[in-house]
Amino acid sequence: MLEIIDKNLETENIWLNKYIPYDDYIYYLKNGKLNLNFSKMTLFDDVLEGWSYNNSNFTMAWLNNITFMKRVKNDGGTIEYGRGFVHHIEGERDSKKFEQEFKTHIETIKKHHCSCWFTTTEFNTEQRYMYNIYGKSRTGLAILISIKWQEIISFLEKDVRNFTCGFIDYQKESNKNPLFRKHESYSHEKEFRIITKDFDNENYYEYFLDADLKKHITFSEPPKGEIYNSIKESLNEKDELKYSNLPIQWKLDEIIELL
Repeated sequence: MLEIIDKNLETENIWLNKYIPYDDYIYYLKNGKLNLNFSKMTLFDDVLEGWSYNNSNFTMAWLNNITFMKRVKNDGGTIEYGRGFVHHIEGERDSKKFEQEFKTHIETIKKHHCSCWFTTTEFNTEQRYMYNIYGKSRTGLAILISIKWQEIISFLEKDVRNFTCGFIDYQKESNKNPLFRKHESYSHEKEFRIITKDFDNENYYEYFLDADLKKHITFSEPPKGEIYNSIKESLNEKDELKYSNLPIQWKLDEIIELL
């Protein structure tokens, strides 16, 4: 079953994109199928993941508390009580409210797995910084996987498990589900999520879509022959392989030696 929380998803031409290192392609592409690769949300490194933002004082208290604890750990200190409240919480009543909000926040993210994608409204829209941030690899080669949102809806709708999907809201004032909200500093990602709490407690959950789904695979730069062939073998006949339209990254002094 599938719940779509953004109405425009039913009509707009949305592409879902994922930038990955070449070293990780095998986790996403197998026997012509695509793995949506759901991760437990407790593994994410954003401390405001799933946070409601409903009370600005509570949000500031949470962030200051985390900052203080990290400074103590980095300086080799010991934290005896990790839920110590900072000066933004005043009085016993507010402290109890903060404690409840903290518990709700933790319990929510512990229950959910998430598949994260970056959206574009046109196919073949690439971002160099996304290759560099999410696609770094030992080989220097990054891969962009692109699929059309409309083509995967039917797979999720037919599943007996429950999925909720939608765009991330980066606005400070929002009534959106906290699992679909992030700090505005992440807004460049234009993130889209598919979330469920119907998986087991494993950190990662493989969820393969049917091999008939058409996938577009883009190399950040021309790969070696054996790498090209290994990717090609993991795809089906419908899928497309191509090279990036962005300028190649190569140190100028190395190029000068070849000229």
